[in-house]
Amino acid sequence: LASLIGVRIGLGITRPLYALIQGTRELARDNLDYRITAGRNDEVGLVIESFNQMAEDLKQNRRQRVEAEKIAAWREIARRLAHEIKNPLTPIQLTVQQMKDKYRGTDPIYQKLVDDCTEIVTEEVERLKALVQEFADFARMPSLSLARNDLNNLVLDAVRLYPELNIELDLDPSMPEMNLDVEQMRRVIINLIENGKYAAGDGATLDIRTHLTNETARLVVIDSGPGVPEADRERIFQPYVSTKETGMGLGLAVARTIVENHGGSVRVTDGLGVGAHFEISLPVVPEPVQRPEVRR
Repeated sequence: LASLIGVRIGLGITRPLYALIQGTRELARDNLDYRITAGRNDEVGLVIESFNQMAEDLKQNRRQRVEAEKIAAWREIARRLAHEIKNPLTPIQLTVQQMKDKYRGTDPIYQKLVDDCTEIVTEEVERLKALVQEFADFARMPSLSLARNDLNNLVLDAVRLYPELNIELDLDPSMPEMNLDVEQMRRVIINLIENGKYAAGDGATLDIRTHLTNETARLVVIDSGPGVPEADRERIFQPYVSTKETGMGLGLAVARTIVENHGGSVRVTDGLGVGAHFEISLPVVPEPVQRPEVRR
């Protein structure tokens, strides 16, 4: 009986150890999706749980590193495109305007043709300038200017820009002040509202919530649109990926960069029954203690 009990205890220890050995081998093979089945409540179970958490952290760190490398490459491309496209636009616009101003003929048909062509070229040049500005803004993301701010107030300031939208607010009154860059976080909130407005179309309804969970501030924006297919939930945060007919698909890429620069994360899932569910998580950093100045 003692031998059977010993064998049983031995197998209970060696099997999870073999599973841990297999797990380390899988990680060594770069299989960061490998997980060990949990189910024990003893010290070995804690080791397995720590292993799984380590694997998840490695996977997230790799994703963030790859995303950072992609963003850096896209910024360089955007910088070059902005520079190369911007230079000839003004001469084109000025040349066409001069052609219109110098025409002294009396042919009304030709005059109308000149006026129409000038208007078309001017409109298209202005549109290109707007696109170039998007490239330039994306290429030179400013560094954070952090200060103690209220996330709820940023939401209210952004919502005031959309009086025509049906926006329901549920803001946690216990939300503390946080270290935030006001302008950049405001840009993130406006981008999510614009995406929800576009996705839901006419009669759009947005649900914006904030709540505090374990020293993490969460901002949730839920729209009434068709939602985001699971296969596209990571792609939409990549530069130049968009379902809109206008724009360059930089909004969500910029939003993710800003949030991650704040030490947070952003993800999209299905809404509660309908629409897309965007959730931003930000760490709540306590305000530094002001120590009294010591006079000497």
